[in-house]
Formats: sequence, structure tokens, C-alpha cells
Amino acid sequence: MRAGSPQALERVVARWRNDRLRIDLTVDARAETLPPGLVEDLYFILTESIFNALRHANPTRIGVQVQVAEVVQCTVVDDGSGLTTGSTTEGFGFVSMRQRVERWGGQFHVTSTGTGTCVSVRFGPFVVSPRRRA
Repeated sequence: MRAGSPQALERVVARWRNDRLRIDLTVDARAETLPPGLVEDLYFILTESIFNALRHANPTRIGVQVQVAEVVQCTVVDDGSGLTTGSTTEGFGFVSMRQRVERWGGQFHVTSTGTGTCVSVRFGPFVVSPRRRA
């Protein structure tokens, strides 16, 4: 099993699922064709997003979706309490996720309401190698 692979993500998600938490995971089969470094970065971003929801928002449901076409679109949506007033998306986890997305020339967005949070990343048109830091 490749590091960060969809199968590895499923194993992690399976450990977090329980009778009070439903996690729906949908990963496009074409994710296996992405560059290994991008797959590893996506794995980190997705697991960090799920962990943040579990740690801070007390959700009952989390949806994780990875779509691969001309662009790669990934979302993690939870039905938890959302980011509270004064919360920041500048904590270490968010900063690290943003850096991983920017390394591949992607876009990183976090939106939140009182009824959940959505972390969305988008790469593309498809990029085959990360940007190098100057």
C-alpha cells in the first residue's frame, strides 16, 4: 500500500468511525494516477481536516470527497459547531495545509458557519510536479 494512498486513507477513516460519527469517504479511482508527492500531501490535508473537525467541532457526520479530472478537487465537510468567533485559520495545521496546497500551485479555502466547516482544495489544470521554493 502506497504512503498516502486511498487505501491508507480508508484505514485511517475506519479507525475514526463509530456509532456517533459517520464518515463518508469517496475517492475517485484516478487518484491512484496522481504523482506520489501530491498523493501524500492530499493524504495529510484530508486527515488533518478530519482531525481538526473531531478535535474542535464535535461533528456527527463528515464527508470526504476526492475528484480527479482536468483538475483535482478535494473537500472535507462536517456538521460540527463550525469555527467560533475569534477562531483563526492561522494555526499550525491550517498553515501546513495551505503550504502543501501552494507547493502544487493549488487553491485552499476554509468556510464555516454555525453548522459546520468546509475545507476545500483544488489543483489544476493538472500539475505534475511541485513548485520549488526560491
